[in-house]
Parts: sequence; structure tokens; C-alpha cells
Amino acid sequence: MLANKITAVTLVLLSVILYVFVIPNQIEPPIFAGWTTPATVPNIVVVGIAVMAFIQFFNKKSPESFDIWVLIKSLSLAGVGIFSMWVLGRVGFLLIAPLLSAGVMILVGERRILWLGVGLIIPIVLWIGVVVVLGRSLP
Repeated sequence: MLANKITAVTLVLLSVILYVFVIPNQIEPPIFAGWTTPATVPNIVVVGIAVMAFIQFFNKKSPESFDIWVLIKSLSLAGVGIFSMWVLGRVGFLLIAPLLSAGVMILVGERRILWLGVGLIIPIVLWIGVVVVLGRSLP
């Protein structure tokens, strides 16, 4: 129960820091703002995280259990995320993203060939949509 409360308080504090300091300082105000601005979606996400963390703080039904294998898998997934940021900047999106996608799927336990194939294809489709269709660059 204590870990849930610590996590909830941490998430609420981080959400407040993001909402008050980070988002306003890192997102440029647009020259012409319609009904939405570039900060709208980040603000909605941060407020949603804060509200859910606040609810979690008062939730008494969630049991706690510690499993070392879950911790190892979580740390491995975080390591893959950090590794992917490093390698994407050096090798490029089109070569590495499909392999990283399939690697993460295998790491979380997916073994069906069809879904692993989809995990290989989706980054390529995203690359085509962003680079070819929209004319934007990816790392």
C-alpha cells in the first residue's frame, strides 16, 4: 500500500512540474492559434495523469506484491528504450525501428508470427507516412 501511495504522490508532483514549468517553457506559442494550441494535448495528458494518480492515492483495493522477474522485465524494457534512442540517432529509423519493435514484442512475451510481422511492418508504414507523404524527416 505504501508503494502505491509513494508512486501516486510522485506522479502528481511530476505532473504539476510538467504543467507549470516544463510545458509552458518548451512549447512555443503559435502565431495564429485557432481553438487549439500546441500545448493542448500535453496539458490534457498531464492533467489526466495527475487525476489518475490522485485516484490511485485513495484506492484501497489494489494489492501489492513484489516479483523480481517483473522488475527485471521492466528494467530490461527501460534499457531497450534507452538503447533505441541511442541507436536510432546513429543508424536511422528505417533500419532499426522494425527490429526494435519486434524485439520489444518478444521481450514482453509475444510469440505469434503474424503479430511479430505486424510489429515489423508498422514502423515501415509510419516511415512512409511521415517521410514520403508528409515530407518530414525521422532520425
